[in-house]
Amino acid sequence: HSETVLPLDKYGKIAPFLEKKGDFISFNGKLIVLYGDNHSDKLIYQPKIKADFLILHENKKRRLEELCRCYDFGFLIVDGSISAYKSSDLRAELDKNGVKYHSVSGGKYYDIWF
Repeated sequence: HSETVLPLDKYGKIAPFLEKKGDFISFNGKLIVLYGDNHSDKLIYQPKIKADFLILHENKKRRLEELCRCYDFGFLIVDGSISAYKSSDLRAELDKNGVKYHSVSGGKYYDIWF
């Protein structure tokens, strides 16, 4: 696969300003990853990419194992493009494994504070 381009500053740190490169967003030194249907099932990053937030969108059939294959994330956000009904298996798996997450389906929202 092609090389991953992260929004890093000249010192190799997550950029301290707002920057977006592909599915990677840096803001205030935090890395946010948009994980959608365009990600390959065979995609593996070694070492894993450490992300503060992983936002799952337009992605109805991912399992926790697939999400953890590439990313070491601090918090998962299931966005409103995935209905509560369609994400119920994933949410049960997240609960079972003690993963911190929030689902914004059904008109809910999540504020990210830095």
